[in-house]
Amino acid sequence: MGTATPTLWAKLRDDDSVRGRFEWWDGESRAGEFVTPTASSGNAFYAGVPAGAYEDGSVIRWRCAPRTGEPPARGARGARSGSTPPLPAASRW
Repeated sequence: MGTATPTLWAKLRDDDSVRGRFEWWDGESRAGEFVTPTASSGNAFYAGVPAGAYEDGSVIRWRCAPRTGEPPARGARGARSGSTPPLPAASRW
């Protein structure tokens, strides 16, 4: 990556409107997450990784899963559409 604050994106599809739940890890530790606003199925969804989440040379992983239903309460996981995908193989930052 050529930036310390990358933008992650995923195209999500569901039967209805959907939100994207992005999660990112530094090695085996979760470094952050972001739930997007609701949008129509088939749209691209984005999450910006904040500065300081990774150091140069970090091994990172990230995933995004579609979510439907009401927004989750603060600190709650909320409803999911389908299953959460497994973490992808690690890659150098």
